[in-house]
Amino acid sequence: MSESSVDITDIGTSNENLINPKIEESEPKKVSYLGLFKYSSTLEKCMVILGILGSIAQGITMPIMIEVMSDLINIFMNLVASVTIRNLTGIQNNDDLIVEFLSKATSGNQQELGSFLAKHPEIDMNKLQQASQGFDTSSYGNDLNVASLFMTSHDFWHQFRKYMLYLGLVAIMSFVGSFLMDAFLTVSSMRQVTTIRSLTFKSIVKQEIPWHENTSPGELASRIISDTILIEEGIGFKLGMVIQSVVTFVACFILAYRSGWKLALAMSVIIPIILVLVMGMAVILRKYTKKTQDAYAELGGIAQEAFSQIRTIVSFGTEQKEIDRYVNKLGPTKKYGIIKGHTFGFTLGLVFGIVYASFAIAFIYGTHLIQDGKMMYGDVLSVFMGIMMGAMTLSGCGAIFLKLLNVNPLLN
Repeated sequence: MSESSVDITDIGTSNENLINPKIEESEPKKVSYLGLFKYSSTLEKCMVILGILGSIAQGITMPIMIEVMSDLINIFMNLVASVTIRNLTGIQNNDDLIVEFLSKATSGNQQELGSFLAKHPEIDMNKLQQASQGFDTSSYGNDLNVASLFMTSHDFWHQFRKYMLYLGLVAIMSFVGSFLMDAFLTVSSMRQVTTIRSLTFKSIVKQEIPWHENTSPGELASRIISDTILIEEGIGFKLGMVIQSVVTFVACFILAYRSGWKLALAMSVIIPIILVLVMGMAVILRKYTKKTQDAYAELGGIAQEAFSQIRTIVSFGTEQKEIDRYVNKLGPTKKYGIIKGHTFGFTLGLVFGIVYASFAIAFIYGTHLIQDGKMMYGDVLSVFMGIMMGAMTLSGCGAIFLKLLNVNPLLN
């Protein structure tokens, strides 16, 4: 053998890596939720901030509405009492005279009351005597004072117009908050997802050939679409809904405990039960959503492979084999969907059943508190609506929060 010839048997084993390069599989690292906003521009960050502010404003509207409604209930109760007193006394257009009469009647001085009635014969004493004989106040507690419920027409319409103005302002606040939340979060998420898709495709194209040989093209295409859809949902409108639900939950409970802490505490026994049910549902749904996502990615790879080699499949007559392979992989997704549907329905059914069962606590205990003079009618409604709406937003927040848990893409 001449010096210029090369013996291929002398190639060292160290050079085998040049012929058969090994692909190092690094463990993918998970991205935090805030890391999803890494590729957002300054404009998109401002849009997200405006959307969050809008969702907070929208979340506050429900507690404000409950507070206004509870005050209106108290005003309507005053209206009913005022109309009843006017009908009993026969005085319709002289509120000052009624106020003076009620002060004399509640003073306990019968001589002063008799002289007052003698000066004002327009007061129908026969109706008053018949009403006092047929009205049993023992069942209404010891602190019942009908006179304190009387409200003049001027005061009633002044209060009524004020709360109507409040309702109008709440409507405007709800409109502005909903617009900011829906519009800005949706637009910003779409812009960010477009950037993420382009960067993902750019990264895939720049990968080495051995990496592509070990990765299904169909699965890659399916992953780009499905994963970015999850990201879009998690950083868009769903984010605003979660913030709105949390703000509504906190504000409703603050309102309930401020209106009547005893009744609110009695109704709050349902919250730990609801939290356990919602968290259990979130864990199960997250598990099977991940399995469904992986199965659909594999199905996309099978479909892509079959379509790209359709001539070979037809020439060998293996169409049914490919169909069976696709259907067999599709079967588990049906089971996963059934499990998710049953879990979601069963949990929400239990949650709403517990919430509706708690109404009995509000009506029974709230009636005793009103009878004892410790709460007003509107305060009981405020506690009742605050706990109910807080619990319902908490249960509805569980399904939306699941979307945020699923937004955990892998960064290679």
